[in-house]
Amino acid sequence: MLRDPIYTGKIIFAKKVYDGTHDPIISQEMFDAVQAKYDTHMEAFLLAGNRTSYFQRTSLLSGIIFCGKCGARYYSLSKVYNLKSGEKVQYYYYRCYSRGGRKEMRKSDNCKNKNYKSTELNEIVIRQICSLATDQEGIKGLIIGTSASQVDTKSVFQNGSLVEQQNLIRSLIKKIVIYPDNVEIHWLICE
Repeated sequence: MLRDPIYTGKIIFAKKVYDGTHDPIISQEMFDAVQAKYDTHMEAFLLAGNRTSYFQRTSLLSGIIFCGKCGARYYSLSKVYNLKSGEKVQYYYYRCYSRGGRKEMRKSDNCKNKNYKSTELNEIVIRQICSLATDQEGIKGLIIGTSASQVDTKSVFQNGSLVEQQNLIRSLIKKIVIYPDNVEIHWLICE
C-alpha cells in the first residue's frame, strides 16, 4: 500500500508508471517523502538482519541471479570464519540452490556451478551499469525512456540506500546468469 503510486493519480501498466484518469488522494511530494522514509527504515531493518518473509530481498542482486548449468536461482548466504587471531570475519556469497539450498528450489542434484562472493558479483554488475551510463550510444537503447534515465547511477551506488540500488538494478536488468567461466547480464530493454 505504501509503495503504490495509484494514490498519487498514477497507474502501472507493463512495469511502467503512467498518469491515470482518477484524482490523486495524496500529493506526489507526500508520496516521495513516504518512499524516502520507507527506504531508510527498510535498509536499517535489513542491515539489522531482519526479514519479514523468506522472499525479502536482503542482498543487492537477490532474486535475479540464475545458474547457467542447471537453471536454478541463486540465493545469498553468509559464512563466518574464525581467524587465527581470534577475530571473526563474515563473508557473503551467492550460491545456486541446487548446491544445498531449499529442496523445492533445486533443479539438479549434482550442480557444481561456482559460488560468487557477493562483493565480486555486485561489483561486476555495478561496473556494467556505470559503464553504460557513461556510454551515450549504449545508454540510448537501454535506459532512455525508463525510470533509470532520470537517475545519476554512480550517485545511487555511492550514496543510495540498498532499496534504491535494488530498484535501479531491477529497472535495467531482467536476470543475471552465472556460467562456470562467465557472467551474462540480460538487460530488460534489449530483450
